[in-house]
Amino acid sequence: MKRNKLLTLLIGTFLVLLLLAVPFMSACGAQGETPGETPGTTPGTTPGTTPGTEGVKKVIFGVLGSFTGQYAPFGGGIRDGEMNAIDIINEQGGFMVGGQRYEIEPVEYDARTDPKRGVAGISYLRDMYDVKVVCGPHSSPVMFAVQSVNEPSGIHIITGAASADIIRPGIQYTWRNVSTTAMRMQALVSTLVDQLKVKTAAVVTENYSYALDIRKFFVESFTKKGGIIVTNELVDYGTKDFIPIIAKVRKENPDVLIVNCEVGNSILLVRQVYESGWNVQLAGPPEIASDDMFRVAGKAANEVIAAGSGFSYWMIIGGKVPQKALDEMGADAALVQQIGERHIKNYRAESVSFSVMGYSLVSCYIAAMQKAGTVDNAQKIRQAMLGLEWQAPERKIKMLPTQGYNVYVPVTVYYESTVGADKNDLLSYVTHTDDLQQNWVTYVVKEYDTIDEIRARRGY
Repeated sequence: MKRNKLLTLLIGTFLVLLLLAVPFMSACGAQGETPGETPGTTPGTTPGTTPGTEGVKKVIFGVLGSFTGQYAPFGGGIRDGEMNAIDIINEQGGFMVGGQRYEIEPVEYDARTDPKRGVAGISYLRDMYDVKVVCGPHSSPVMFAVQSVNEPSGIHIITGAASADIIRPGIQYTWRNVSTTAMRMQALVSTLVDQLKVKTAAVVTENYSYALDIRKFFVESFTKKGGIIVTNELVDYGTKDFIPIIAKVRKENPDVLIVNCEVGNSILLVRQVYESGWNVQLAGPPEIASDDMFRVAGKAANEVIAAGSGFSYWMIIGGKVPQKALDEMGADAALVQQIGERHIKNYRAESVSFSVMGYSLVSCYIAAMQKAGTVDNAQKIRQAMLGLEWQAPERKIKMLPTQGYNVYVPVTVYYESTVGADKNDLLSYVTHTDDLQQNWVTYVVKEYDTIDEIRARRGY
């Protein structure tokens, strides 16, 4: 009898402890989620896919980028472009691979322009969702860090990171959808020296990998063409007060000032140059011509010149790209219009510049999966990516032996706007004449003032 009472007491105690433990275990599960990502699905039993309805399966695409932080004006816009592309493809019924129809299930993770967050993000996508393909990241410092995970794990990444060494010997699962730093600076220098007759330049560079690449290739290209670098300044990463460096550089009286900083700090530098009363001609890589630059910097950003990564929505729809170039590239203007209009309606209108880029990236993975006949065999997808050709909005694209797209690099002058990079004139564009992207040709589109005329007009 005593034993029965003891047994009853023990069972009751166990049940009470179990009930008390349930909330604790639930709380532990909630704490296990990583902040910053928006999972679009629950990890399934089939690697990389989740069940769909009516015979449609869902394949997971990772979306990893700098939605916040220094690179956010670009990273957030590219994310919008990628998500807009996924929406369009799903609304059209998805895509077929090996007789099976698939829709895309995006899983997002914000790296916050932090390399450590980037590593956490790619690890999360691998461990929780067993992803095979990821869109981004597109910031070079974050991309370098992420490669420590995606490469040994066999996870494909298409990146807009332009640092030359992103694609280096031994890299197998990283692909580039934009021009490199060397290409951009060759295009910029060609326009500045050959068209504008620029003789001297000052360079202000923020100390991080991509900007250091830009500085290296600008200086090499500029001096090779006979230009003189009057001062070459390096500032700490994250610098906010550029007034002392502006005063120092101004004394050298350069023809142009090359602004070579992260997107947010490019805006700060441009504004501070303007506020100092110095009307020098500003030029640089795409970071000087983000949509946020024109909305935030206003008059300070008027007539900046940038060597971009490719033709954007604004340039194509605005009729800035010559028909000859569109015909040569094989552009689908109707598709550009479609994705841009949907982007403006459903996402931030100010990020529409990236609608074309986002669609090109997502459509690349779909074309590779269709060619490979699989959505979850990373090695077969890799083999399919090599030499892959497909129709993107702005051109027919081919994946080259460099593991990058064939590219057209525009050099554009942008004007003051409250919308973004919508007011511009295409000065020239360059493209390669070989698949190794070593030989380049420049096409002049619009004649512009020479630097002597610009200096006289601006009074500096």
